[in-house]
Amino acid sequence: LVSRTRFHGGWGVVLLSARRRSKEPLKQRLGLLPHTGLTLGRFKVATMAAFTMSVAYTAIIFSSLFVGSSRTDNPISAVITDGSRWTITLLSLVLSVIPALVEESLFRGYLQRRFLQRWSPGVAIGVSTLLFAAIHFDSPQHIIAVMPLGVVNGLLAYRTNSVKPGMLVHALHNMGVIGFAALATVLTPHFSEEELGLLAIGVIGML
Repeated sequence: LVSRTRFHGGWGVVLLSARRRSKEPLKQRLGLLPHTGLTLGRFKVATMAAFTMSVAYTAIIFSSLFVGSSRTDNPISAVITDGSRWTITLLSLVLSVIPALVEESLFRGYLQRRFLQRWSPGVAIGVSTLLFAAIHFDSPQHIIAVMPLGVVNGLLAYRTNSVKPGMLVHALHNMGVIGFAALATVLTPHFSEEELGLLAIGVIGML
């Protein structure tokens, strides 16, 4: 948890350093502006988060069929497996808020807005999504799984001229992923892999 926080803290320093080279105000450069264009209510934001989470898990399931299950020494997985309820709750809050703030400001705010000055929206959103996916390099499945979130939030930032709606979608997405992983850990001793797979597919279908 500490190493993950330091990782995002490092990106925060990069953002502030890059900001010093720009004449634009900080909020404008990072896309921290009131959103315009689309009308976004709580239901729409929650639906977007559910969509990105369900597509992410579908991508993980199908990619695992071709590249195999990923076995990495992920400290986050270790906390979910062995941690207390309070530890998992703290993990969920930290990994929902900090990545949403830092990653959206960097990829959809600073980088995508710069790309849009040079390229078409499709190219700008595509490149920012690939860079966003590249930092989730702990496994091939993780890289593939975060791409739907990158595309949705890239489009959202472009259509609203703000990263704030995407921050909320990102936070809800991460919270849902951690909650789903914690639930799967609790259910693992009581169900077979086939039953857990069917349960996962059923949940994805409901989302």
